[in-house]
Amino acid sequence: MKPKFVPLDLNKFSLSPFAKCVFELISEIPEGSVTTYKRIAELTAMKMQKNPCAQAVGQILKKNPNAPLIPCHRVVHGDGSLCPGYTFGGEGIQRGLLEDEGVTFLPGGKVDMEKCEW
Repeated sequence: MKPKFVPLDLNKFSLSPFAKCVFELISEIPEGSVTTYKRIAELTAMKMQKNPCAQAVGQILKKNPNAPLIPCHRVVHGDGSLCPGYTFGGEGIQRGLLEDEGVTFLPGGKVDMEKCEW
């Protein structure tokens, strides 16, 4: 059964302002879409007037307090590749969640960013 994604009250978690901003942005990615670590870093920079790097976003996502309700599986590398060490069960789990949402993949296993990028 596919998990239902619902808005969460992030205030009930003990999060830094940066982490809260990242998780709020991640929660806005619609089903069937993905974005990149770099794009989340850019959007966070615009909201917070800070300049985080994509790696900092990845570190925050590893600490997701409520996966998959905060859909960090919708964040991929810039070339559409999945995270080989996907924290919540491995690359196969991430791909399965994305496929269940209608995300399409290219023959080499990368997300079709042209069709699915948010």
